[in-house]
Amino acid sequence: DICSVMGLRLRSEEIPQYLDRGVTATLRCEYEPSNATIYSVRWFKDEDEFYRYVPKSTPQVQILSVKGVKVVERMSSPGRVVLDQVDLDTSGVYSAVVTAEGPTFDTVSCRGPLLVVELQKKRPTIRGWKMRYHINDTVDLKCSSSPSHPEPHLSWKINNRPVPGDSVSNEQSYNTQGGLTYKTSHLTFTAQSHHFIWGRMEVKCVASYTPQHTMEGIAAAVQHDARHIFTPMENTLAVYSGALTFSPTVLLLLMALLIIDTAR
Repeated sequence: DICSVMGLRLRSEEIPQYLDRGVTATLRCEYEPSNATIYSVRWFKDEDEFYRYVPKSTPQVQILSVKGVKVVERMSSPGRVVLDQVDLDTSGVYSAVVTAEGPTFDTVSCRGPLLVVELQKKRPTIRGWKMRYHINDTVDLKCSSSPSHPEPHLSWKINNRPVPGDSVSNEQSYNTQGGLTYKTSHLTFTAQSHHFIWGRMEVKCVASYTPQHTMEGIAAAVQHDARHIFTPMENTLAVYSGALTFSPTVLLLLMALLIIDTAR
C-alpha cells in the first residue's frame, strides 16, 4: 500500500513471513522523499537496531551487530536490506523507520514478523499399528514427527475425518541439537464398525507447521472380521422352530425348477 505523510511517501514494503533456513532474504521498505530531505533510515530486529543510514554522517551507513542478522552491505541500500544465510536466530519482528529532517521530522515505517523454518525431511511415523483389527479391539497408536523448527502441531484423522480430542493424549515435545524439536502424540480408541469403509480403516497423523506447510503419515488396516458385516446374500436354508425357511434366491430357484418340470 502507498501512503503519504507530508511529502515523504512509502512506495512499497516486503518482509517475508516465512523463510527456509540458510537462504538469502531481502527486506524492503522503499520510500520516495518527494520534497522532504531524509534525516535517517533505521532497521530493527525486535528492539535491536542493525542497520542505520544517516546521509549527513560519516560513514553514512553503519552495520550494528545483532544475533542472527548478517547484512550483506554491498547488496543493501537504505530501503532494501539483504540478509545472508538466515538461521533460526534470525526469526523476529522486523521494522524500518524512515525519518525526514526537521522541523517536522515526518516518518514512514514498515513492520512485520519473519519466521525461519526448517521443516522435517520425513513424514510423521505411526507406531503400534496392526494390519488387522477385530471390532472392539483397542487401537493404540503413537505418532512422532522428525526434528524441525518450529515444532509442528500434530493432529489425527480416521478416514479423513478429524479425531475427537478425548481420543488423543500425551503430547510431548523434545529438543534436539541445533535448536530443532520433534513431537509425539498418542491416539487410543476402540475399533467400531463405523471406523471401517468396505472393511478398510485409514488413520493419518498430520504435522502442521504453517498454513502452507503440512505433512501426513498414513497407516491403513483391514477389518479382520469384515465378512461378518459386509456379507453378500448367501443361498442357504435354515430351520427355525420346526419351520422350513428359504432364502429369496433359493425360493426363486425352486420356482424356476417347478415351472420347468410342469412344462415337461
